[in-house]
Amino acid sequence: MPEQDDLQLTGRVFANVADTESARFARELARVLSVIERDLLGLIGAVRAKERGVVARVGRLLTLRREIRKAVTDAGFSGLATRASIDAVSAMADAATGSRLIAAATKLGAVSSARLEAMASLMRADLPGLGAVMAQQLWRASMTSIYTATPPEKIVASLSKVIDRTRAQVQTLFDTQVSVVGRQIVADDRDRDETQAFIYVGPIDGVVRQWCLDHMGKVYTRDRIEAMDNGQLPNPFLTGGGYACRHSWMSVSEPDLIAIANTGERAPGFSERVKTAETIKASRKGRRRQEAAA
Repeated sequence: MPEQDDLQLTGRVFANVADTESARFARELARVLSVIERDLLGLIGAVRAKERGVVARVGRLLTLRREIRKAVTDAGFSGLATRASIDAVSAMADAATGSRLIAAATKLGAVSSARLEAMASLMRADLPGLGAVMAQQLWRASMTSIYTATPPEKIVASLSKVIDRTRAQVQTLFDTQVSVVGRQIVADDRDRDETQAFIYVGPIDGVVRQWCLDHMGKVYTRDRIEAMDNGQLPNPFLTGGGYACRHSWMSVSEPDLIAIANTGERAPGFSERVKTAETIKASRKGRRRQEAAA
């Protein structure tokens, strides 16, 4: 649980990142702040009724709200923070300082410096190659999904209005971006180390793509992963096997797993599962050929 000094440091780093990105990042943060404020507004009644499970969520949202407001203000855009703020939520925040339970819960929502840097770097990235404007819309949608309670279907519906793609394509892009954000947040919560080893894990079934199957259960260092080519999107460390990938890289520290890093050998327990998935995939492919020839 971070101490107050850590939270202040995080706020300063957040401010530096916002200042680096200038008005563009500040505006995007203000948009996220607006959604957080609306979420908190809807929880005021539940807090007053002392509903179970609400306090921790309110605490986390209040922490994120405070850090975003500070970042936007310190970057010189206090007007954005003011316009995004709802009076009733400000009153809730003031009242929370007198609640030991909520005050403790707010610390659970602290955002690390590395995580904030990751948020900014992803806003600059255009991994799907959509162009700066649409990529920014996609980033905003993923942040809204991760840090607020807005239903994903509502986010995708809004995204469909600004991205010139079919609904199914927009859903794929959204799912991919959320996964990318999640992978980078987890990865950048630790100090970056090119030699840190990661194992590729996730579902092993009859629909897993071949690239993922080829790497399943294998261990690589981060520099080797980032140099890979999944044939769809750049930097497999963030994008996995490509669009809507269900798999992820999990850091390892066990000596037996580190020993097989970059060797192409699978970790114990993976080979048989991969063989089973390959058999299922081959069987399905054979049936499709027969159906096409019929």
